[in-house]
Amino acid sequence: MHNEKLFFQYQKIEDKDRNYTIENLSKNQLHFSDPTKFNDPFDCKFSLDHIGTREQWINDYKKLGYNQRKAVKAFNEDLKADYLKKEDGGLYSFNFIKKMNKNIELGLSKVEEYLVYNHPNRESRKQIGIDMNDYIRDTGLPKICCFSEKDNNILMWSHYAYYHQGICLRFRSYKKRCKRNGSVDDILIDLGLMVEGRDYYLLNLYSPKTMEIVTTSIFSEVEYRDDLPESANYFDKLRPIKMYKFLLTKFSEWSYENEYRIMVPDQMLENNLLKYQKKALEGVVFGLKITHKNAKLVYETIKKNYLDEGIVINFYEAKEVPKKYEIKIEPIENVEKYIDSIKPI
Repeated sequence: MHNEKLFFQYQKIEDKDRNYTIENLSKNQLHFSDPTKFNDPFDCKFSLDHIGTREQWINDYKKLGYNQRKAVKAFNEDLKADYLKKEDGGLYSFNFIKKMNKNIELGLSKVEEYLVYNHPNRESRKQIGIDMNDYIRDTGLPKICCFSEKDNNILMWSHYAYYHQGICLRFRSYKKRCKRNGSVDDILIDLGLMVEGRDYYLLNLYSPKTMEIVTTSIFSEVEYRDDLPESANYFDKLRPIKMYKFLLTKFSEWSYENEYRIMVPDQMLENNLLKYQKKALEGVVFGLKITHKNAKLVYETIKKNYLDEGIVINFYEAKEVPKKYEIKIEPIENVEKYIDSIKPI
């Protein structure tokens, strides 16, 4: 259908007491990952500058609980201590690393994996790293669920589906044209996160506890390039757009992944999970090297939780293309017969 597009998710089948792939499949739920734990250390790594005018910095000190007089005093002290450095054009850059090292000497404490500065006035105690790159990266990023535009990528099967022994899930999305209509689209357009008149593919996601809709999420395409995106500045009004760009940009050598991402704020998740409607799962592809045991396990999971409830799920197999470095995905007419044809190990 022209109003639908399939997105694919490669999965390994773990031989452990708790098999997360099977568990999530049985509960029709998606797991969202912390981008700081991605295998590429450059993925979602921000470049954030801290350059502003004297007035901007003084106003920023006020956010820490200082009044005007104390904010000016703090600005002058940081300038004298060389934490703030005067640049051209009446601008000042802030050296957070130098300031943080000094604060460590003065009694910086580590709480819940981020640094908190113990101000003499405890009521105005604030997180000294609140706007540092690492703090934003560690605590301010949305969680991400990754998909691919292709289900026949040899490398993806090797890397993410345990050497072709796993499966690939096929998810339906629906198309929506972005337009101003007094909805959340208006906000996303104003922020530059969506373009008016452009088509986007969406997936409704639900609470694991109540099955009430939590969010309608966009499948956002990842851009591949050789250079990092333009740095965002702390005081720039366009900072959200530029920071968002870092979440959807990867080094060009990852381009084989043809990746799309669903990004959800951490507070919307329940144990890093959200549910999808069962009919959103179009089908399952069995890998070239899937074992009889795992193919049977996947089928029985689908049968019990989908087929027996009247949900149509299609089954496919990955097959080698003769005389080529290529695999093709073909429908399975009789899945039970297919599973029986796999020799048990």
